[in-house]
Amino acid sequence: MKAAWYTEQGKSEEVFFIGERDEPQPLEGEIQIKVEYAGVNPGEISKRIARFGGEMPYPLVIPHSDGSGIVTKIGVGVDKHWLGKKVMCFGAQSYRPFGTAATYTCVPATHVFELDDSIDMQQAAQMGIPAITGHYAVYKAGDPRGKTILVSGGAGAVGQCAIQFAKRGGAKVIATVRKQEDRKIALYAGADEAICTDKEGLKKLATYKRTIDHIVEVAFSSNLELDNQLLKVGGSISTFATTDGTPKIPFWQLVFDNISIHFLGSDDFPLEAKQKAMREAANALEAGWKGLSIYKIYPLEQIAEAHNDVEFKRTKERILLKIS
Repeated sequence: MKAAWYTEQGKSEEVFFIGERDEPQPLEGEIQIKVEYAGVNPGEISKRIARFGGEMPYPLVIPHSDGSGIVTKIGVGVDKHWLGKKVMCFGAQSYRPFGTAATYTCVPATHVFELDDSIDMQQAAQMGIPAITGHYAVYKAGDPRGKTILVSGGAGAVGQCAIQFAKRGGAKVIATVRKQEDRKIALYAGADEAICTDKEGLKKLATYKRTIDHIVEVAFSSNLELDNQLLKVGGSISTFATTDGTPKIPFWQLVFDNISIHFLGSDDFPLEAKQKAMREAANALEAGWKGLSIYKIYPLEQIAEAHNDVEFKRTKERILLKIS
């Protein structure tokens, strides 16, 4: 089968190999998928460049965890109804060496979701990590119904998913973005209001002082002081990223306001939470949500360029790989 892989960490143009590998066979409880599209996520770039330290987890890595395709084989214990089904998957390369940047991938049946014919394969391929993170970030604070939720970075992939899930869950959703032109992305995702964090926008945000129940935060260190001003007493923050890895925290101010902070790493979310997020993503797409805007779809042979688009933040829109 055709695949992309690396055997050492480093720059995309230096470490990727493109070629033929043996077709993986599904083990007990696994499903083999012929991959049509693979999503490209920042976390996969972090693994390749060892952004957070650590050595190669496996001698050879076929990257990417998210994808869509057709079920071609099943392992022992998997129901035969899966054969030939249109599906999306998550976690293909989470604590596993071989992901979706290949003609075939094998994943646990618990990581695969059947798709309605109406759902676009490109959208399905990119739901995994953003949808799982966005959904968990919203629901970590409990049922969103009736709450006012602020989504920081509402134009990003996780932000758009969080907006959609919070809105579907019955919350009032306010999103923040860094550029005026990004407001339309957050509004398109379902936000009731999208505020640019420029000088005038910060004045607008100030009118929400002590009215926010929960914040989904993409820039923890940069926004913590503002977040604390906006949150109600007893409010909460779910954060999955930060600009400063060792931020200064206003401990007593947060204590006196009874603010809960949830630090989220999607690889280790409970399986049930991941499955719930993927079901909700499929339901949203089936109900008419257009999903995440796509910047470019690269052939597998151009995986290095696809990685560079994400690594160097050339676009806020999504990057995909066309596999087969």
